[in-house]
Amino acid sequence: MSDHLKKEFTKQKKVLENLDRMNVNLNVEEFYDDLTKLANRKYFTEFLSQLWNDEGSADIWVALLIIDLDYFKRYNDFHGSIEGDRALQQIAACMKKIIEKHGGLVGRFGGDEFVVFLKHIRQSELKHIAKELRTAVEEMSLLYCSEQHAYTVTISVGGAWGQCNQFDSLDSMYVIAGEELNNAKINGLNQLKIYVK
Repeated sequence: MSDHLKKEFTKQKKVLENLDRMNVNLNVEEFYDDLTKLANRKYFTEFLSQLWNDEGSADIWVALLIIDLDYFKRYNDFHGSIEGDRALQQIAACMKKIIEKHGGLVGRFGGDEFVVFLKHIRQSELKHIAKELRTAVEEMSLLYCSEQHAYTVTISVGGAWGQCNQFDSLDSMYVIAGEELNNAKINGLNQLKIYVK
Protein backbone atom coordinates (compact mmCIF):
# COMPACT_ATOMS: atom_id res chain seq x y z
CA MET A 1 0.00 0.00 0.00
CA SER A 2 1.42 3.40 -0.97
CA ASP A 3 2.07 6.11 1.64
CA HIS A 4 -0.68 8.23 0.06
CA LEU A 5 -3.24 5.41 0.40
CA LYS A 6 -2.12 4.69 3.97
CA LYS A 7 -2.64 8.34 4.94
CA GLU A 8 -6.04 8.44 3.23
CA PHE A 9 -7.10 5.21 4.93
CA THR A 10 -6.01 6.57 8.31
CA LYS A 11 -7.98 9.78 7.81
CA GLN A 12 -11.12 7.95 6.71
CA LYS A 13 -10.76 5.65 9.70
CA LYS A 14 -10.66 8.73 11.98
CA VAL A 15 -13.90 9.97 10.43
CA LEU A 16 -15.58 6.65 11.19
CA GLU A 17 -14.17 6.62 14.74
CA ASN A 18 -15.52 10.12 15.36
CA LEU A 19 -18.92 9.08 14.06
CA ASP A 20 -18.80 6.08 16.38
CA ARG A 21 -18.11 8.40 19.33
CA MET A 22 -21.18 10.40 18.31
CA ASN A 23 -23.21 7.16 18.59
CA VAL A 24 -23.94 7.05 14.89
CA ASN A 25 -24.93 3.64 13.52
CA LEU A 26 -21.95 2.65 11.36
CA ASN A 27 -23.89 0.68 8.80
CA VAL A 28 -21.78 0.98 5.62
CA GLU A 29 -24.87 1.45 3.45
CA GLU A 30 -25.63 4.57 5.46
CA PHE A 31 -22.67 6.33 3.84
CA TYR A 32 -23.37 5.51 0.20
CA ASP A 33 -26.03 6.52 -2.25
CA ASP A 34 -28.20 3.48 -3.07
CA LEU A 35 -28.48 4.21 -6.77
CA THR A 36 -24.98 5.31 -7.76
CA LYS A 37 -22.90 3.67 -4.99
CA LEU A 38 -21.04 6.96 -4.57
CA ALA A 39 -20.44 8.60 -1.20
CA ASN A 40 -23.63 10.27 -0.01
CA ARG A 41 -24.00 13.76 1.44
CA LYS A 42 -23.56 12.48 5.01
CA TYR A 43 -20.26 10.72 4.33
CA PHE A 44 -18.96 13.52 2.14
CA THR A 45 -19.76 16.16 4.76
CA GLU A 46 -18.23 14.16 7.61
CA PHE A 47 -15.10 13.42 5.59
CA LEU A 48 -14.56 17.08 4.69
CA SER A 49 -15.35 18.31 8.20
CA GLN A 50 -12.71 15.97 9.59
CA LEU A 51 -10.16 17.22 7.06
CA TRP A 52 -11.09 20.85 7.69
CA ASN A 53 -10.63 20.48 11.43
CA ASP A 54 -7.25 18.80 11.07
CA GLU A 55 -4.63 21.40 12.03
CA GLY A 56 -2.20 19.98 9.47
CA SER A 57 -4.57 20.73 6.60
CA ALA A 58 -4.59 24.54 6.84
CA ASP A 59 -2.09 25.17 4.04
CA ILE A 60 -2.89 22.33 1.63
CA TRP A 61 -4.31 23.15 -1.80
CA VAL A 62 -7.87 21.91 -2.15
CA ALA A 63 -10.67 22.06 -4.67
CA LEU A 64 -14.41 21.58 -4.43
CA LEU A 65 -16.51 21.04 -7.56
CA ILE A 66 -20.30 21.03 -7.69
CA ILE A 67 -21.63 19.32 -10.79
CA ASP A 68 -25.17 19.53 -12.12
CA LEU A 69 -26.59 17.60 -15.06
CA ASP A 70 -28.01 20.07 -17.58
CA TYR A 71 -31.76 19.67 -18.19
CA PHE A 72 -31.66 16.12 -16.85
CA LYS A 73 -35.40 16.28 -16.13
CA ARG A 74 -35.95 16.39 -19.90
CA TYR A 75 -33.91 13.19 -20.31
CA ASN A 76 -35.89 11.55 -17.52
CA ASP A 77 -39.23 12.69 -18.97
CA PHE A 78 -38.29 11.46 -22.45
CA HIS A 79 -36.92 8.03 -21.46
CA GLY A 80 -38.71 7.38 -18.17
CA SER A 81 -37.35 7.07 -14.65
CA ILE A 82 -35.80 3.58 -15.11
CA GLU A 83 -33.63 4.78 -17.99
CA GLY A 84 -33.00 7.99 -16.08
CA ASP A 85 -31.66 5.95 -13.16
CA ARG A 86 -29.44 3.95 -15.54
CA ALA A 87 -28.05 7.18 -16.97
CA LEU A 88 -27.29 8.47 -13.46
CA GLN A 89 -25.46 5.21 -12.69
CA GLN A 90 -23.41 5.46 -15.90
CA ILE A 91 -22.52 9.10 -15.29
CA ALA A 92 -21.59 8.37 -11.66
CA ALA A 93 -19.31 5.49 -12.72
CA CYS A 94 -17.67 7.69 -15.36
CA MET A 95 -16.99 10.51 -12.87
CA LYS A 96 -15.77 8.10 -10.18
CA LYS A 97 -13.24 6.55 -12.56
CA ILE A 98 -11.83 9.97 -13.46
CA ILE A 99 -11.78 11.41 -9.93
CA GLU A 100 -10.35 8.35 -8.20
CA LYS A 101 -7.36 8.22 -10.53
CA HIS A 102 -6.55 11.73 -9.26
CA GLY A 103 -6.96 10.68 -5.61
CA GLY A 104 -10.22 12.57 -5.10
CA LEU A 105 -13.63 11.81 -3.67
CA VAL A 106 -16.90 12.08 -5.61
CA GLY A 107 -20.34 11.97 -4.04
CA ARG A 108 -23.97 12.37 -4.96
CA PHE A 109 -25.79 15.10 -3.10
CA GLY A 110 -29.17 14.11 -4.46
CA GLY A 111 -31.16 14.27 -7.67
CA ASP A 112 -28.80 15.13 -10.49
CA GLU A 113 -26.22 16.99 -8.39
CA PHE A 114 -22.77 15.61 -7.65
CA VAL A 115 -19.83 16.97 -5.69
CA VAL A 116 -16.08 16.37 -5.99
CA PHE A 117 -13.27 17.09 -3.55
CA LEU A 118 -9.57 17.02 -4.44
CA LYS A 119 -6.57 17.89 -2.31
CA HIS A 120 -2.90 18.55 -3.02
CA ILE A 121 -4.06 19.82 -6.40
CA ARG A 122 -2.54 22.47 -8.64
CA GLN A 123 -4.80 24.97 -10.37
CA SER A 124 -3.80 23.78 -13.84
CA GLU A 125 -4.46 20.16 -12.87
CA LEU A 126 -7.90 21.07 -11.53
CA LYS A 127 -8.89 22.76 -14.78
CA HIS A 128 -7.72 19.70 -16.71
CA ILE A 129 -9.77 17.37 -14.47
CA ALA A 130 -12.90 19.54 -14.72
CA LYS A 131 -12.59 19.60 -18.53
CA GLU A 132 -12.03 15.84 -18.55
CA LEU A 133 -15.25 15.34 -16.57
CA ARG A 134 -17.26 17.64 -18.83
CA THR A 135 -15.96 16.03 -22.03
CA ALA A 136 -16.36 12.46 -20.76
CA VAL A 137 -20.03 12.96 -19.86
CA GLU A 138 -20.77 14.69 -23.14
CA GLU A 139 -19.07 11.88 -25.09
CA MET A 140 -21.31 9.30 -23.41
CA SER A 141 -23.93 10.52 -25.93
CA LEU A 142 -26.92 10.06 -23.64
CA LEU A 143 -29.48 11.46 -26.09
CA TYR A 144 -33.01 12.73 -25.63
CA CYS A 145 -35.47 14.75 -27.69
CA SER A 146 -37.20 17.95 -26.63
CA GLU A 147 -39.31 20.23 -28.79
CA GLN A 148 -38.38 18.20 -31.91
CA HIS A 149 -34.64 18.59 -31.34
CA ALA A 150 -32.11 15.99 -30.18
CA TYR A 151 -29.84 16.83 -27.26
CA THR A 152 -27.13 15.01 -25.34
CA VAL A 153 -26.82 15.10 -21.56
CA THR A 154 -24.09 17.51 -20.48
CA ILE A 155 -22.84 18.85 -17.17
CA SER A 156 -22.18 22.29 -15.76
CA VAL A 157 -19.39 22.57 -13.20
CA GLY A 158 -18.77 25.22 -10.58
CA GLY A 159 -15.71 25.10 -8.38
CA ALA A 160 -13.53 26.74 -5.77
CA TRP A 161 -9.77 26.29 -5.45
CA GLY A 162 -7.25 27.50 -2.88
CA GLN A 163 -5.62 26.63 0.42
CA CYS A 164 -7.93 25.55 3.24
CA ASN A 165 -6.94 28.56 5.34
CA GLN A 166 -7.91 30.97 2.53
CA PHE A 167 -11.59 30.09 2.98
CA ASP A 168 -13.55 31.36 5.97
CA SER A 169 -15.05 27.91 6.42
CA LEU A 170 -15.98 24.75 4.58
CA ASP A 171 -19.46 26.21 4.12
CA SER A 172 -18.02 29.29 2.42
CA MET A 173 -16.21 27.04 -0.04
CA TYR A 174 -19.52 25.34 -0.86
CA VAL A 175 -21.18 28.74 -1.34
CA ILE A 176 -18.46 29.90 -3.72
CA ALA A 177 -18.58 26.67 -5.75
CA GLY A 178 -22.39 26.97 -5.89
CA GLU A 179 -22.17 30.54 -7.16
CA GLU A 180 -19.71 29.44 -9.84
CA LEU A 181 -22.10 26.64 -10.85
CA ASN A 182 -24.85 29.23 -11.29
CA ASN A 183 -22.49 31.32 -13.43
CA ALA A 184 -21.70 28.27 -15.57
CA LYS A 185 -25.40 27.66 -16.14
CA ILE A 186 -26.10 31.31 -16.94
CA ASN A 187 -23.30 31.23 -19.53
CA GLY A 188 -25.07 28.58 -21.58
CA LEU A 189 -24.66 25.23 -19.79
CA ASN A 190 -21.99 22.60 -20.48
CA GLN A 191 -19.56 25.10 -18.98
CA LEU A 192 -16.88 25.23 -16.28
CA LYS A 193 -16.45 28.11 -13.86
CA ILE A 194 -13.81 27.86 -11.12
CA TYR A 195 -13.10 30.54 -8.51
CA VAL A 196 -9.43 30.84 -7.63
CA LYS A 197 -8.50 32.21 -4.19
